[in-house]
Amino acid sequence: MLDSANNVSKPYFTGEGISARTEPSAVNAASNALEEARQLAFRVDEMVNRLCGATPQAVGQTDQGKAGSILLALRQDAERTVDVVRNAQGQLNRLEREVI
Repeated sequence: MLDSANNVSKPYFTGEGISARTEPSAVNAASNALEEARQLAFRVDEMVNRLCGATPQAVGQTDQGKAGSILLALRQDAERTVDVVRNAQGQLNRLEREVI
């Protein structure tokens, strides 16, 4: 199948063998957004550490085991994302104090 930019899109197959254009599910879209937020937070953390010097970080168990369901996994993903975004906010506050 060709999309509007003349790129080949990847079809997926349903149980009946019918192919269709790939559309992300709401869960996949949320998971992808959380991953992007985590990547941004990690980038902020690394940049502030390069500019202001590294600070000790708490070391702990981040792997919460295997999730029992898709929604539980998404919830754990969201909780992990909140933690790294909060850390990035703290790092930006530290950078602001150093610069101003």
